[in-house]
Amino acid sequence: PLLRTLLRAPGGFFKLAQPFKSSAGARFNDRFTLRVALGTGTVEWTLLLDATRPDAPPDLVFDEGTQGLLQDVRYAELQGIIEWNVARPTALLRLLEELRARLIEAARLDVLAFAEDTLKFEVESVVALCPSAQVRFVDRASML
Repeated sequence: PLLRTLLRAPGGFFKLAQPFKSSAGARFNDRFTLRVALGTGTVEWTLLLDATRPDAPPDLVFDEGTQGLLQDVRYAELQGIIEWNVARPTALLRLLEELRARLIEAARLDVLAFAEDTLKFEVESVVALCPSAQVRFVDRASML
């Protein structure tokens, strides 16, 4: 139910790919590449479930850019981890939505920290007019 709910979620922000089993004795695929939609692009994370302990919350391995932006996030302090309940079909979706929202906010703050005043004004205006707007922030290192 967790994966089905994730794949059927409105918005299509999450897609699973490359499923495989962590061990020959695993009853189900418990490793996935997770594609997370952000603005006009995507990031790829690795979703690690535990086939031997299906009630345990998942682990995630972030790509380098995400890891840098989420470096201050403590996994155990995430609401989705604190409230984790495998019997609730939306548990995985809620956790991933929380991480995605934190990533978007961290990217926005990162851009604003280095942006000129005109860009700051534009970004803040878009967010003020439409808080759910999807704005793609390009890594400043790739522009050098």
